[in-house]
Amino acid sequence: MTTIDEVPTNLPDSSGGAYSTPAFEDRPVDPHDGDPGLINLVLFVAAVIALGLLVSWWVVAAVGLLALMLFMHELGHYLTARASGMKVTEFFLGFGPRIWSFRKGETEYGIKAIWAGAYVRIAGLNSIEDVHPSEEHRTYRAKSYPKRMWVITAGSAMHFLMAFIGLFLMFNIVGSYGTTDPEPDDWVVDQVVAGTAAERMGLQPGDDIVEINGAPIASFDDLAAAVGPLAARTADIVVDRNGQRVALSGELGVNSGDVVNDAFGLTLLSPVGSEPWQVGSVQPGSNAATFGFATGDLLTAIDSQPIRDRPDLAAALFAADGTEVQVEVERRGEATTLTGDVVLADEPVRGFLGIGPGLAQAPRDGIVTSLGRSAESFGVIAKESLAVFNPRTWAGLFTDQSTDQVATSAGNSAAVEGSGGGGGRPVSAIGAGRVWVDAESAEQRIFIFVLVNIAIGILNLAPLLPLDGGHALIATYERGREFVTRRPHRVDAEKLVPLTWAVILVLMVVGVWSIALDIFAWPPV
Repeated sequence: MTTIDEVPTNLPDSSGGAYSTPAFEDRPVDPHDGDPGLINLVLFVAAVIALGLLVSWWVVAAVGLLALMLFMHELGHYLTARASGMKVTEFFLGFGPRIWSFRKGETEYGIKAIWAGAYVRIAGLNSIEDVHPSEEHRTYRAKSYPKRMWVITAGSAMHFLMAFIGLFLMFNIVGSYGTTDPEPDDWVVDQVVAGTAAERMGLQPGDDIVEINGAPIASFDDLAAAVGPLAARTADIVVDRNGQRVALSGELGVNSGDVVNDAFGLTLLSPVGSEPWQVGSVQPGSNAATFGFATGDLLTAIDSQPIRDRPDLAAALFAADGTEVQVEVERRGEATTLTGDVVLADEPVRGFLGIGPGLAQAPRDGIVTSLGRSAESFGVIAKESLAVFNPRTWAGLFTDQSTDQVATSAGNSAAVEGSGGGGGRPVSAIGAGRVWVDAESAEQRIFIFVLVNIAIGILNLAPLLPLDGGHALIATYERGREFVTRRPHRVDAEKLVPLTWAVILVLMVVGVWSIALDIFAWPPV
């Protein structure tokens, strides 16, 4: 975002990216007045190299991409401001202590220590800044409405341009996986869960499931419908593997949620490391309650057969329905045996295959097709990104969604364990970096880059100070009032100070909250 040449002590103005505000910036001193800038720059580069050597070069790449996005955002403001005849006095990446800078003409360029954003300072961004009369004609406020709108929206426009270029590269150069709106049959096996029917039958990542017991499989919903009635029954599966039809056969498992939760009455907590599975809750009056299970019990074995995971427990209970079993648990550090008859409630139990779906890679498109798909995908992503800024979608963050999950890449409980509810949440730069570093392909990394740019571009257009959209709203209001009254009008920025600080406080709270979640509650569910 843009910022101004001289910041009044009582007024925050806009900031770089969507992360901070230059209201916390002091007016810079002469960069050549006793500043060991070259030494600082060398130390900064050394720190980056150390980060790559000690942590990961992918982390360095993620930081570099963040710097690129911040730079391009501010470059948009800078170029349009200069082209509009406005005075730009600073162009910095980062906030806080200055690491290195140089001056060319009337503008100081450089790097600061805290990479929470970037900024340019444009003279006269609000009505209360004192500017020398000889420079007034070069201020933001003195320019026409079209020029002000051009400058203030240029940052988001640069994000949208980078996102569009990323989509085009993905479709035309790299190849995509149908990321935005895949056709129903554009999916393949992406993950085979260890110890499940899928692994025993020989399914492999990349397999395209063609049919199950003669029923054609096009969508993942088709797979769920075919697998559902086959709990503990034989399934004959035909897959397309590298262009060859391969026939597989084997007995499917049972959906553990149907058995353990619904029919038996236990809620389990995912184990930490090699710890046993822990009882989270026991439904009153359930079969589990008659056994004497208690919250906090650690499950170890049934009839001396180790319980490694929830599917193991589900299979053992399903097979023992109507018979007596002995369940070994650890309760408060002591081994305890629970004996009883397994009498599962009359609940439908679906089959379990044990795969996670992935999108099949599509061939690279031509230039014209790629342009069209990029535009279409941009619209889809932008529409979906708007939902993230609705706080009502964050409600799932305040409930415990860690129970009854195993690590899989899909949530359709008829075929894969681990369906979790809840909406999305804001992800900080740290979270976006973690997702980018953990990505497994160039396509995924490009798509993450696209998502982040579109999200930041949209956020910056929110009609609130100190965001770019707040300045655009003020300029539009001033233009509308001038049109009605036929007289020049400038909003009294001092009256907006309380609202501006309130927005800054909210942004800071959400930012700190998102960073904390991205560090201590990862991954988001």
